[in-house]
Amino acid sequence: MVALLEIRTSEDNVDKIILNLDYPNLFQVEASGFSGGIWILWEDTIQVEIIKISSQFVHGRAREEGTSQWVFFTAVYASPNISKHIEVWELLSNLNTGNNEAWLSGEDFNATLRREESTGGAVRGLGGSKLLQDFICDSELMEAEYKGSDFTWKSGKLWNRLDRCLFNK
Repeated sequence: MVALLEIRTSEDNVDKIILNLDYPNLFQVEASGFSGGIWILWEDTIQVEIIKISSQFVHGRAREEGTSQWVFFTAVYASPNISKHIEVWELLSNLNTGNNEAWLSGEDFNATLRREESTGGAVRGLGGSKLLQDFICDSELMEAEYKGSDFTWKSGKLWNRLDRCLFNK
């Protein structure tokens, strides 16, 4: 199972891209111009149920064929527009995976978690996004170990780490 975020392609190219990726199943939220777009792709051996959809995230659950254990997943592309950004936190905070259910969330939150995740721009406060910090704490999520470039987004001299994977088990 794979989630792709911020898909910038026309409807005409989708079939060609999917064919090249070699996943037989696809659920998608279309991009709006050059913003957003979420694709969830999976193999036939995975059962997927989509539970909640927004322009900024897809929330569902998946399980491997022959198992009874469901894993909840949320793929997020949070809008950089501040009013839409606040809205996604409210919607995500209301997702309830149930008692003791596994939850994995891969995201482009368009927000940093810590001060050291941003460099080269104007200093805005003493740390990362309070909304992101509160969401992680309130949802009892942990951040998966990250290996790679210190920053996942660049614009001019501004570099940020906006992408991360969170989980609860």
